Amino acid sequence: MSATPKADTAVYETGNNLAHGIDMLNAIRANAAVHEISDSWGICEPVLPASLIQAENTALELNAVAGKSVFVATGDSGSSDCKPLGLAGLFTDDPASQPFATGVGGTKLTVRPARAENAWKYGGGGISRWWPKPQYQAGKTLVIAN
Repeated sequence: MSATPKADTAVYETGNNLAHGIDMLNAIRANAAVHEISDSWGICEPVLPASLIQAENTALELNAVAGKSVFVATGDSGSSDCKPLGLAGLFTDDPASQPFATGVGGTKLTVRPARAENAWKYGGGGISRWWPKPQYQAGKTLVIAN
């Protein structure tokens, strides 16, 4: 919002409860004036129950059908977001990994004294445990270097 101060925006907030995110997506879908959704919340996939992942997928798909684009931050630590939770391995964050969301790396925006935007050092990455590779990525090889 600070990058486009004259833009028409609607802000939706909810408590820190995973299920409330689905309610929020449904409320946003009901607002015909909203066309783009920017979400900076996420958590590594392995800590989420399958029922929540599926309900969220339905809410995101319904937003897509309603003509709304959903952009979600890929996480502060990229594919290592689960490490603080004690999980080893590389994982992606939900909802950035969802098929009806576009995962985007985060940036830090400075508007004063001069406008500048810098990418987060560790944003993005990981392999979804729930969603297969999209067809346009078929045949691509993943190389992990330690």
